Amino acid sequence: MAYRSQDQSDIVLILLAFAIHPEFRAEDLPAHSEYNLPDGYQPTRAMVSQLVVSCAHDFHLSPESSIPAKLGEIPSALGKRRRKVYRAQLNTDSDNVAPRVVQAWPSPDPLRLVSINSNAYNRTRLHSNIQGLFQSCSRNIQLREHLTRVQAILHDLSAGPQALPAMSPRYKFDPVLSIQFRMPPSVPLDELIFTRSPPPVRPHYQLPHFISAEMTSSSSGFHELQRLIMTIQGNSKDLFQHQYASDLVTSARHFCNEVSGAPASQVIIEEPVAEAIELFAWCYSCLNSSVLEGCFVLPWVVTMRSSTKS
Repeated sequence: MAYRSQDQSDIVLILLAFAIHPEFRAEDLPAHSEYNLPDGYQPTRAMVSQLVVSCAHDFHLSPESSIPAKLGEIPSALGKRRRKVYRAQLNTDSDNVAPRVVQAWPSPDPLRLVSINSNAYNRTRLHSNIQGLFQSCSRNIQLREHLTRVQAILHDLSAGPQALPAMSPRYKFDPVLSIQFRMPPSVPLDELIFTRSPPPVRPHYQLPHFISAEMTSSSSGFHELQRLIMTIQGNSKDLFQHQYASDLVTSARHFCNEVSGAPASQVIIEEPVAEAIELFAWCYSCLNSSVLEGCFVLPWVVTMRSSTKS
């Protein structure tokens, strides 16, 4: 029972009426757990016809599926004729059953006076569905009668001498309860998410120092890198180490080609060469100790290339 009054005092008075007036004590809700209000208060022909059609046997189980063929009738024409007769029989049966079932309302056994071919319909399921429709309509009627009685009591109380005054001194209603609550400020979602300043970035490492210098094709760092690769090639003992050394040579060759073709004003980094040497030395020690046996090595090569170019 909902009241859409914008005045909160109206709701309070209704609740007080339920609490203090004895007329409401005899008005309990019907003992039903659910109501299907679209079923209405009385079965209709359309509802019953739909139930009849839904409980019909499939075409291949119906008597119409065994209609004999006429002389000279081809199979496709026979199938169309059988299905046409099947649909026509469904319409005829539903038109005959629906009015009788509606007239039987509110009988507890509406199909008792209705004859229907059990070979063409699931009579048990049809009987159950129609009984369910009858019971649903009955529950809706009980709910409507209950609400009508309650509404009548409310109207009588609002018009009679025993009605509650608009603001009874005994039940004073104050929307804020005489207390000034401190409400948190209202923040729109867009302002909370999209317009706030990002948190400060706290790097966990020191950024490399960039300098602008003339690119040279030869340096001590490149020579040390080449010597390290040659050392790894000379000490390779198995297929994995040979493949790793080959990947290093390919990566170094590509890197040297990129450096030689770079413009003279390109920004370079001072530190990555030393870091690359330390990385290769560490990889080499791991290879000798067979710690990385079976691992795929190309990501290390790509790491070296990306770190030296960044």
